[in-house]
Amino acid sequence: MLIYNVMHSHTYGYYRSPGCSTYDNDYMILSVRCLQMLCSTDKVTFILGDFNLPDIDWSYYHAPDNIIYNTFLNFVNSYGLTQFVKQFTRDNNILDLVLSTSNKIISNIDILPPIGTSDYNVIVFDINLVNSINEYNSSDHTFLDWSHADYDMISMDLCFVDWNNAFQYCFHIEDYWSVFTDLLTQSVNKHVPVVHIHKSKAKQSIVWYGIVGFNVPLDTL
Repeated sequence: MLIYNVMHSHTYGYYRSPGCSTYDNDYMILSVRCLQMLCSTDKVTFILGDFNLPDIDWSYYHAPDNIIYNTFLNFVNSYGLTQFVKQFTRDNNILDLVLSTSNKIISNIDILPPIGTSDYNVIVFDINLVNSINEYNSSDHTFLDWSHADYDMISMDLCFVDWNNAFQYCFHIEDYWSVFTDLLTQSVNKHVPVVHIHKSKAKQSIVWYGIVGFNVPLDTL
């Protein structure tokens, strides 16, 4: 794991080889324990790397039900991380991830062709370093704590919905989806705890040492 430190941010590089053996399960569990310690900070945190988890649907943060995927996604959701890569990075898979505790700090993410003989695409993005970190450090943040969600109650809420009545005025698939997500959101708001994190205002200037693949404003150097 590679580590880059900036006054108000931490960047970690990570790699996990593909596999689903007992060893791979244990490796993911230990990796997440390590990442939890590294993310337990008031600094903006980046985690970049090849996680070899191709079956995660990053539109909904959903994945197959097994130890490796559950362990990783529980960590992502519990720490309120945002994953920014939405395009394939190798073949038809998203293997390389860009995660951050700030959902506004990364923009203009682009996937470029591989360099040389590599079979992995290149990920390039801008870091909105100064404004985002100042905002992150000077305000309170909230996120849903899915690791302590009451899934049984959410399921019960949905089981007791009169779906025929709920969908009676739906004539297009978008209408059905809107009604369903509204009802699901109501249940989530009742049965998923909200975690509040207080960030003390940053008092120091920010210094950044450029890393290949990042576009960093010159006035932050």
